[in-house]
Amino acid sequence: MSEVHSGSASIDTGQLLAERRASGWLPALGISQAMQQPEEQIVQSLSVYGNPLEKDGGSFFRWNWVYEWAQTQFRIEGHEDYIRETAEGIMPQAGNDWDRAVHAATQHTAKLWATEIVEAVLDING
Repeated sequence: MSEVHSGSASIDTGQLLAERRASGWLPALGISQAMQQPEEQIVQSLSVYGNPLEKDGGSFFRWNWVYEWAQTQFRIEGHEDYIRETAEGIMPQAGNDWDRAVHAATQHTAKLWATEIVEAVLDING
């Protein structure tokens, strides 16, 4: 476990991350940093999924809302090789239908990417 010293207070980052995971709420500021989008845009976009928890001067959103929303933010650019390789690997399960395999591979990749975003937010400023 690492500790961060802030003035006279000591913060156990492992404990902070565990508490953040257990609470189920992710800070809009952390989501903004992970997504490289303005915080106001994050709050507006995620408010469609539910009302944020307003606390300590910030907005917090349920991690599952962030996960679902992040999938909608996924862009294929930069992931083409992975999607193609995944599609090639699942061709038999897709009935040898290339379009179906690519669609499934793209959805799979979007879910992995969304998971990475949630994990990044859990670790930001943690």
